[in-house]
Amino acid sequence: MSATEPELEDEARWALSELGFPASGELELLAERGKRRVWRIGDFVLKGLASTQVAQKIFDVGPYLLKNGCPVVARLGDRLVTGSFMSYLVFPYVKGMFPRYSEPKTLRDLGHLLRTFHDSSKDFTENIAPIPDKTFDAPKRLREWITNFETVCDTASADPSPFAEAFRAHSGELRRQCEHALSLATDAMTAVTAAGRKQCILSHGDFGCQNVIRGADGSYAIIDIDNTAVSVRSYDLARLVTWADHDLQSWSSERFRDILTYYGKMKDFEMEMLYAELSFPGLCISIAMEYYQNADDSRTSEFERAVQVHRTMTDELGVAYDS
Repeated sequence: MSATEPELEDEARWALSELGFPASGELELLAERGKRRVWRIGDFVLKGLASTQVAQKIFDVGPYLLKNGCPVVARLGDRLVTGSFMSYLVFPYVKGMFPRYSEPKTLRDLGHLLRTFHDSSKDFTENIAPIPDKTFDAPKRLREWITNFETVCDTASADPSPFAEAFRAHSGELRRQCEHALSLATDAMTAVTAAGRKQCILSHGDFGCQNVIRGADGSYAIIDIDNTAVSVRSYDLARLVTWADHDLQSWSSERFRDILTYYGKMKDFEMEMLYAELSFPGLCISIAMEYYQNADDSRTSEFERAVQVHRTMTDELGVAYDS
């Protein structure tokens, strides 16, 4: 059921009242992404999600992580409510700013913070509730991405735009790298499966500067656990490395070592899967997919840069396809 903004705001105020929080005052829309809304009202944040299942997951996961020592922003209250359009939870409003990858110590701090998140999540499914494991099976996930890649290839084949021209110029290289990464991930998955599900943690799913708030006192708070899933440590780490490289427009082996050093010791099968994840040109494919959702010629240079950074990284890590 679709809703107008006034209808969503009315329901948001109803949800606040139902949950026992002040419903009067200005509702400031902080974020809108897909079927999700986040509002601020005074000292509180109201999150509305179209998926009740995701809302329930957030409801369960946040307090568990917080209890185990992870500085995550967990929901307030002892229930969530579901209206005609969305399910709702309330959180405290956290003052601070998003750190920058370019700032000294940021990646070291994020490496340590991600380790805390992962370690705090252990045994969640055994102690609380099962949740999806959509990121656990890396080969399956990469095959889905390869399908997306081939769809973009079909679309770009008859497109005269500068972006399509750049994409076609690199499509052969990207296809071979996809196939190589899938082979690496398939081998690594054998080791992951042999290690057993007890080795799994909860991945954040979108961990990086965009979902961490640093307070004036230097403390950190992790937000937006919507994409949490049963996984292995390599998934979040690979995304963190990739996002940092993309933001800083270069690959750095020193940054990579810093992240791993401050994250801490990993098992051999976790490192094997990390290298497989990094081998896959997912960001390049993502940029292309986003271009065809909302054509923007500025994405051409971004795509070219992402391909170059990924090529440099895979060469240095020894996970590039054999040309």
